[in-house]
Amino acid sequence: MKIAIVEDDRRDADILAALIRQYEEKHLTELQLAYYPSGEAFLAASAFETYQLVFMDIYMSGEKRGGQTDGTGGISRIGGHDGMDGIETARRLAASQADSLIVFLTASRDDIWRAVGMHACFDYVEKESLTFERMEKLLDDVRRRLHMQARMLEFYSGKQKVRLSLSKIQYLISHDKYIIFTMEDGGEQRCRVTFSSICVMLEKEKRFLLCNRGIMVNMDYIRKADSESFEMSNGIFLPIRRRSHLEIMKKYNDYQFAKLNEEL
Repeated sequence: MKIAIVEDDRRDADILAALIRQYEEKHLTELQLAYYPSGEAFLAASAFETYQLVFMDIYMSGEKRGGQTDGTGGISRIGGHDGMDGIETARRLAASQADSLIVFLTASRDDIWRAVGMHACFDYVEKESLTFERMEKLLDDVRRRLHMQARMLEFYSGKQKVRLSLSKIQYLISHDKYIIFTMEDGGEQRCRVTFSSICVMLEKEKRFLLCNRGIMVNMDYIRKADSESFEMSNGIFLPIRRRSHLEIMKKYNDYQFAKLNEEL
């Protein structure tokens, strides 16, 4: 797994790196670490490097730093600092590398709401409460999520075999004898397959929710919910079935709560 630490305080970055190395030794896994002291330096590197996990400091001070390599703990230190904060850096990263999982680092709870409101936010860590136990659970959750992202939905559309990444499906809508899959990038795939057969395949996937007749959503892509509909990350509103509204909202709220508490 390739991990980036975007943090302008080298002491905090070293503490984080030491915990990651401790996890690596205990679980006999290989983790590659790179350190960036600014959002600008990280974004410049992300044009050439892909990271599965990014630890992102919400606030960065703007102190100018050098561009040398530091071999301590196997962390490469790259670039200087332009004052871009972690939220803006994460927004720009999500536009080019939507699969990267972002864990925000903060010294205060006051600004956590800005981070958790982003689709790209996987988790957040308060620096003062960072322990090996917290890091171990977080990295276990990351590895499970990466495994989930690799899972595929496989079925036949007529005689053609279709393979879709489960993590990239925003929602699916039944239309006549077809299902229209809307993907993460906004693209659509029209497949001749019964809606009921796909529902059976997805019923064990906690992230998928049947919100209305012939409409199933991936709850990871829900931007907000109201009494009548779910707003998806692409701005589309999908209606919630009235007679099942309480049950549907309970499933949605339970999923969001579990996700926030790293239970999935």
